[in-house]
Amino acid sequence: MCIRYRALIAGLLVLVGGQTLAVSEVSGPGQLGRYFLGWDEFQDWERTASLDSVSLLSPLVQAPLVFDQVILSWNTMPGETAPLEFSVQVSQPEGWSRPYVLGRWAPGAQNELRTSVGGQSDQCAKVLTDTLVLTEPVSSLRVGVKRLGSEGDVGLSFVGVSLLNSQIEVEPLGPVRSCWGTELAVPQLCQLDYEGGGVWCSPTSVGMVMSHWANVLHRDELRRTVPDLAAQVFDPAWGGTGNWPFNTAFAGGFSGIRGCVVRLGDVSELEAFVEAGVPVVVSVAYSVLKREPKRASDGHLIVCVGFTEKGDIIVNDPAKKGRVRWVYGRKAFQDAWSRSRNTAYLVYPEDWELPVDSFGHWSAGSR
Repeated sequence: MCIRYRALIAGLLVLVGGQTLAVSEVSGPGQLGRYFLGWDEFQDWERTASLDSVSLLSPLVQAPLVFDQVILSWNTMPGETAPLEFSVQVSQPEGWSRPYVLGRWAPGAQNELRTSVGGQSDQCAKVLTDTLVLTEPVSSLRVGVKRLGSEGDVGLSFVGVSLLNSQIEVEPLGPVRSCWGTELAVPQLCQLDYEGGGVWCSPTSVGMVMSHWANVLHRDELRRTVPDLAAQVFDPAWGGTGNWPFNTAFAGGFSGIRGCVVRLGDVSELEAFVEAGVPVVVSVAYSVLKREPKRASDGHLIVCVGFTEKGDIIVNDPAKKGRVRWVYGRKAFQDAWSRSRNTAYLVYPEDWELPVDSFGHWSAGSR
């Protein structure tokens, strides 16, 4: 059964499952079926060591919602080269589940140790490349990180977990009209300019955002070619470059840069980021966005760079050869974005001032 939330604007009323409540009553973390939490310090994680690995286990996370999907994100210290394995366990009535591996990360172009892990399915859950999908909602979990095949500390700078209750349908919130007419100067890159680039929408989108921050921060090392980015995030088990946390992990491996995968609630949250000067990579169903028949491979990554005076979405679309900048209607965009449960990549300087996070969809820090 879907629960509908309709928020218009602060101070008005919200319809929740047929019951009218004040906005303040539903505007807390987790109330829109999404929640994000992150760590940038790991002193309270349990540490164990063996001859060939070092492991960290997070404290118990009691989420403010029940959830049935989990996506992990991570950033490593600059220069860290050791392979790391990331996993999640969820708490069930009979005890902890098995650890589900949500990625083995190893920096470097075409590093064969970097891979998602298939074949993980049981009565509790299944792993779909980078997403843990549970058969029944739960409310608590813990995160594990293992440094593989070498001694030394686990070189992490950040771990984030995005939780989703897929049964909660979020209806459009009130727009942030103050950002209408704003467009960020994000460099335009086209994936089709490169041999084999037809499936490189994700690294091309990340490349556009990294080039934006290279310009803003005057840091040329953030500017990378699309083929280099594609090689750095390739997932051999999936057979492509679209593994969500691999893309944000690469961006977040640079000093002072954070990259993470989040599930947002509405276009209004994209408006808030644009107003704060942060372009956002979003995952859409391309046929829905273009109002065309569904294709065999429909997932596509684009960059939200601004909004027109009427509130339509301005994007850099890497699949548009010769004209990367494109404008999509608000309704078509929202329909297409909702197919990924409003998945987004956030890539930004760690000290950048982010929008107020009323619903707990992206805030990160020590937990």
